[in-house]
Amino acid sequence: MRDVADSAASTVSPVPGAEPRSPGHVDSPNPPRSVLLDTNVLLDHLMRRDGRAGHATAMLKACIRHDVTLQCASTSLKDIAYISAAALRRELSSREALSPDSLLETATMRELLHRIPWQCVEQVRALCGIVAVDRETCDRAIALRDRHDDFEDDLIVAAAQRSGSAYVVTSDRQLISHFPGYCITPSRLTALLDEDR
Repeated sequence: MRDVADSAASTVSPVPGAEPRSPGHVDSPNPPRSVLLDTNVLLDHLMRRDGRAGHATAMLKACIRHDVTLQCASTSLKDIAYISAAALRRELSSREALSPDSLLETATMRELLHRIPWQCVEQVRALCGIVAVDRETCDRAIALRDRHDDFEDDLIVAAAQRSGSAYVVTSDRQLISHFPGYCITPSRLTALLDEDR
């Protein structure tokens, strides 16, 4: 495997073992039949966060219009539950600090803290097929380390490869730069789908 500098500067293969391609090359069915959504894209949509929610939601609508199968790694579900709960806990703490005497508001926030993470997981399960992460997926992720030294991201790429997904849709710029043509932004996928009309 090439080191990260080589992979970003020269031709790259979006899937280990495939023929090298130029960095901007996209080789996928038009439109793709299946994509795997990175956890960050799902969280952008669910939590309406960071100004990226609009792009994530537009991409999801385009996928539905074009009958693209949406998938996510099973590990994304636990991350979504944890991150949504942590965000709500931060909100609860700040609200308690602003109005410590509001028992109704505190009780409401605690109830939301209990329900919303579960609701987020259920929404993802309704939207996406779940790709299991097993030993083989972990082995593939470990094999990607020289290309992208982030095990969590590499698990997402390995799960996408195992599922036969045409793309990983992510907001992670570094991941996109290490897997150009295979990892793309929500906006790029929306453009690809709408070009195909």
